[in-house]
Amino acid sequence: MTNPVALPLLIHRIHMNQIMLGAALAEIAIWIDKCGSPNTSELICRRLATLEANADFISAAIVDLMADS
Repeated sequence: MTNPVALPLLIHRIHMNQIMLGAALAEIAIWIDKCGSPNTSELICRRLATLEANADFISAAIVDLMADS
């Protein structure tokens, strides 16, 4: 990758995929809860909390990388 902006854009796209996968998992967790398995739903939601906790840091890092490019 010779384009200095390519790496931050790639990381941004990966981050967006992570957000969309998290949203899909949240929808599945809601469905699982409605199907009568609240324990499994709760486990999924706990894992999603880690993704959410890291999202702000990742976003800020991407902004910094893009500013430096």
